[in-house]
Amino acid sequence: MIIELQVPVYPTESAEKVEDCLLHLFPTMSTTTEKVNGSWMVYAESRDLKSIEWMKTRIREIQIIDAVRRRLLSNWNGSETSVLLDKQAACSNRFRLLDDTEESPPLGSIQLVFTFENEIEFQNTMKWLVPPTKDGRVVKS
Repeated sequence: MIIELQVPVYPTESAEKVEDCLLHLFPTMSTTTEKVNGSWMVYAESRDLKSIEWMKTRIREIQIIDAVRRRLLSNWNGSETSVLLDKQAACSNRFRLLDDTEESPPLGSIQLVFTFENEIEFQNTMKWLVPPTKDGRVVKS
């Protein structure tokens, strides 16, 4: 599995500050900044689920397991899935999931992409990150 982050850097922003925002949520990932089609982008990549441990914890704390699960399942294409996170919230050390069909925050979003080698790897990651729930409680399998 590969976990990738992609974040645009707008002309009014500093690439270093955008990188710092990413590191608030994903402190073990290293970032790179590249110019793509005349615009700057910050990227980060990991192959370790520990790099998204903070995200897993926050999803449970703010009780959005079902929302994140629905988004990951709806974006699943057989080899990868993704979610969008609010970049402004990340800069305040907060986790906020965006509805990628409805929302476009002023500072943009962080695209978090998961690429899997197979369906089993995807299912195992889903069980770890956003397990099935019933009546708001995680169902033990």
